[in-house]
Amino acid sequence: MGNLYVQLHSFFHGKQCTPFMAPFTVRLPLEDGQTDEKKNRNVVESDLAVVCDKTKLDKNGYSGAPTLIVEIVSKSSAKRDNLLKRNKYEKAGVSEYWIVTPETESIMSYGLHEQGNYGEPDMYILGEDEEIKSKVFTDLVIKLKDIFEVWGGPVIITNNGRTQLVIISEAQFEEYENLKARLDLYEKLAEAEAEANAGFEGHRLADVAKELMADLD
Repeated sequence: MGNLYVQLHSFFHGKQCTPFMAPFTVRLPLEDGQTDEKKNRNVVESDLAVVCDKTKLDKNGYSGAPTLIVEIVSKSSAKRDNLLKRNKYEKAGVSEYWIVTPETESIMSYGLHEQGNYGEPDMYILGEDEEIKSKVFTDLVIKLKDIFEVWGGPVIITNNGRTQLVIISEAQFEEYENLKARLDLYEKLAEAEAEANAGFEGHRLADVAKELMADLD
């Protein structure tokens, strides 16, 4: 997601439209075209959103329909992104919607027709297609290899009770795995200390700590 954001940020730099990356709250318009500011109905948090009417930006996010929305799909979010959010964005009048699937290195691109519906999406797949072209921003062209080839695995993170999918580079993914391994070892150390405090002999804790610290080094 970060790499795609960089591509979009570079393209829109100095232009009227601006890309925003999650966490970014979008209060989509209802059927009457208005947003519900009191009950916060029809509120979503998109992974990436390009907005062109900056008068609708406020401290709570964006009140209206972004021109382009991008969602990064994980196994747990596939139904929500492909069906529920797609329908929401279509009804709200989001001009273009991309669904990026890192697992298959593919992107589905929907464009809003004059009748107000998306119709069938265009499919772009790394290895078969070289680039994706925006339907709305006709000069926006991004090479698929710049989106997928430098990405590593998906990482699920939790911040203040909120779960989020993050796509990171291979180097970052390796660093994340190493950090996770270290944290697992520290947890084992904490468990050993708890056992020692519960009556185990102190030298056992010292031996365990020595072994774990050797593993960390």
